[in-house]
Amino acid sequence: MNRIVKSVIAIYLILFTQVSIGSDKQSRNTQDQLPSDKCESSLDEVSYCFSGGMFAGSAGTQAGVRNYALKQFYALNWPVKDLESQSPNIDIKPAQFDILIWQTWRNKDDLNSITRPKLTKVDINNAAFLANSLSPMTTSVFNSHIEFLHDIYVPEESNVSDKSIVTSGKSEVYYQVYYNSVAVTDLKSKKFVGFTTGKSGVSYAQEVRGAILVKAAWRLITDLTPEEQRKYHTSLACIFRENSSCKMELVGLLGLHVANKSNPNGDLSPKDNDLSTWTWSTYEYRYNAPTVVNKKDFIQSYLINDWDLFDKNISKEQIDSCFNGEVLDPTSTDCIFNKSKFNIPSNIIRTFPSELRSIKIENLDPNTCEEASLSKDLDKSTCTMIAAYNDLEKKSPLENYRLIDSIWMTPDKKIKPSDYIYGTIDNTFRNTSMEPFINFEESSKEVLSKERNCISCHQRSKYDGMFTVKKIINGDK
Repeated sequence: MNRIVKSVIAIYLILFTQVSIGSDKQSRNTQDQLPSDKCESSLDEVSYCFSGGMFAGSAGTQAGVRNYALKQFYALNWPVKDLESQSPNIDIKPAQFDILIWQTWRNKDDLNSITRPKLTKVDINNAAFLANSLSPMTTSVFNSHIEFLHDIYVPEESNVSDKSIVTSGKSEVYYQVYYNSVAVTDLKSKKFVGFTTGKSGVSYAQEVRGAILVKAAWRLITDLTPEEQRKYHTSLACIFRENSSCKMELVGLLGLHVANKSNPNGDLSPKDNDLSTWTWSTYEYRYNAPTVVNKKDFIQSYLINDWDLFDKNISKEQIDSCFNGEVLDPTSTDCIFNKSKFNIPSNIIRTFPSELRSIKIENLDPNTCEEASLSKDLDKSTCTMIAAYNDLEKKSPLENYRLIDSIWMTPDKKIKPSDYIYGTIDNTFRNTSMEPFINFEESSKEVLSKERNCISCHQRSKYDGMFTVKKIINGDK
């Protein structure tokens, strides 16, 4: 049977299931992915399970939280067995054209009852054509899953955001937020006051799964070459606006932002326990944006590679406006770095957190990791993740993603590590594809350094779907 015809048949099934997608029965994650006698959580090898929290010896330490973030990435990015069960396929390892565990969870649109376009026969045929153009080797699970994407707004305190990210290829970045079964149960509670650790009365239990929220950033990759497309974790997607029809596209993952309500394990008294239940971790595509050390280095690095979120079509004067001599100074009124307007390609940069990383994130690869001394903790963590995917028998695009950083909140509401907030301006940009913007003209450096972190950003924003999703479900927007 013709390959495209097979794809059409697989995708056509969506027409009969799309009404039930997001139903209570299908929203339950039937495999909690906790460690068992059949699955051990590992740092050096990818695994489909990870614990509900950290051991006492790791709780409250940067290394412990980052190591937990690695295991979390391995497990949540495990290929799903089928779309209905939402369970990991324990018989295979990650490879090309997987649909991942978190992609089968309920998302913000499900909970907000967003009206999605109904897929037409033309949509189904277009999806099948795109899948076949990507590769004749796409799986039936890949061909049967379609992301529905329409949200282009970065988190904003106002009701209507005027900020979006446009790639260097002039396509908008789309966002979606996905919730595990614990988070969905929490949100459906009439007495909802926040996300829970998954079991009432259990303070520290590694064997209990808490709420997990995954925010994904997707870009259009339909017009890229097949070789370029395969560098991303990919999916078929229906792009739509309110009351609009579908435009079928291929999308590639730019980044994941994961908030995890974990259950620290161990007999820790409150004064000894530096770890609250929330951990926040960011993982990004390797070539999202160039890392800036100084002006000379920036000019060299941004010219070498093509960047998703940095448009090279800028003048020398525009570059000069972002530096004070050789030193980066994005607070300048004329500087275009990390600012954006609709329909204009972005110029997003990463700055170099010198106290945590000695090698640029885009320069970390299997060869660099093997040759470097890895004197910094973030380099070690990222290299562990790179090596784990590089050791797989089959190539996976997940090898092109990097652990950027992890933070957590202490019981007394302090964000850790402390230098994440109270450091210099160089330490403030670590989430380039999800929430990269801050209005420098209206914010003092003191405010910038104290408020530029994951938790405060989502608390201040109105409708991005992480902390504020209950407002959306209640119809506040």
